[in-house]
Amino acid sequence: MPVEAVDGSTPPKGIALHVKAFLEGPYGGGMMSTTLRDNGDVPLLQPFSAAVYDGTVLDYDSLQTVGALPDSTVDWVLVSLRTGTGPETEIAGTEFAALVFEGGTVASTGEDSLHFPGLGDGSYYLVLRSRNHLDVMSSSAGSVSDGTGSWDFTTVSTQAFGASPMKNLGGGSWGLYAADGSVDGHITVPDFNIWNAATTAGATGYEPSDYNLDRQVTAPDFNLWNANTTAGAASKVPD
Repeated sequence: MPVEAVDGSTPPKGIALHVKAFLEGPYGGGMMSTTLRDNGDVPLLQPFSAAVYDGTVLDYDSLQTVGALPDSTVDWVLVSLRTGTGPETEIAGTEFAALVFEGGTVASTGEDSLHFPGLGDGSYYLVLRSRNHLDVMSSSAGSVSDGTGSWDFTTVSTQAFGASPMKNLGGGSWGLYAADGSVDGHITVPDFNIWNAATTAGATGYEPSDYNLDRQVTAPDFNLWNANTTAGAASKVPD
């Protein structure tokens, strides 16, 4: 027997969204690398509760963990839903940390889709954020019917909101711009400074300035920053 709401109606059971996105940094040949996970660098506790993200769009304090990371794990991401384009339309309780896998699937931990309990069929904007790539939002409200919906950011730039919101990765694929290590929505001098300090210190592992996610902070990360700052890449998500 279904659980009834106070008013006697049946509350929504939740929705599942099948989402796909590529991060530019680790992308190559149609897949993303899993180097960070393979070397034990991706944390089991979602990383966005770190003090460095306080006051940024990644400020998320839930102690969300996973018992083990699947072999295909690339990194953590942060997702949320909106009913409109502005930040004031974010649906309370829909923000949570998820995982992105080598083929581009973005999923709740332990699942193959993004699960939002308590929501019913309707139209929603999806916001996807990374700790060192520019965030994106779906270009329109995606329709959810019979409890399921889908959105594929990888097929064309216009799948994301705004003008030039994503990077052409070649071969018909698109992805999130790399090198926003400062999480300010722009790829500029602060992102270079973070990279410069880390490479001078010889930092390795799960570093914000490791823009290609190979656990080294070296010239390839600078090259990503240089190309994207030259292009004037910036987040198009209204915040």
